Amino acid sequence: MRKNAGDIRSQICRAGQGRIASLIGRYYAMDRDNRWDRVEQAYDLLTPAKGEFRGRYRRRGSAGRLRP
Repeated sequence: MRKNAGDIRSQICRAGQGRIASLIGRYYAMDRDNRWDRVEQAYDLLTPAKGEFRGRYRRRGSAGRLRP
């Protein structure tokens, strides 16, 4: 995850436009268990711009369950 995010960030910088606005792990955004509480968090991240990130990835270290 870190490597991919760094690669994407580098490409954005080279292009001179854009930025990473949000990240979310597939545990939330690609739910297959009808856990709508997870899906709602993903939806809220992308629509009303609710979310948190800084420091969470550093503490957790796993992208799969990265909370929105």
